Amino acid sequence: MDEQEWMRRVDRQLDNIERSNENIERGNETLKDYMRDGHQLMAQLHESMERNRVAFEDLRTYLQQATTILGALMSEIRAGQQDHEVWREESRSWRRETREWHRALGAKVDRFQGEPPPAAA
Repeated sequence: MDEQEWMRRVDRQLDNIERSNENIERGNETLKDYMRDGHQLMAQLHESMERNRVAFEDLRTYLQQATTILGALMSEIRAGQQDHEVWREESRSWRRETREWHRALGAKVDRFQGEPPPAAA
């Protein structure tokens, strides 16, 4: 191998090394881009998780309030049902009493119909 051939091989080797270094540089830049993108994505995920946490807290508060309101409504409905039962029993009692008064009045009317009218004084 002559000196020229040896110089060409060294030059090629240096060119290969230089291209390899450029590829590594580009790879490093690509890695830096991936890392930057990864950091941005993580920041976005963190923000999203924080918004979700706040939304779930709001939902929990809303559900607690709704449960309290529904419980109060159920208590009112039960009280209304009890009042309705009392009213129904009183209504039955009034109907019985009214029937008795009606029978008693009918008996008095029947008794008066069988008697002659009283004389005028």
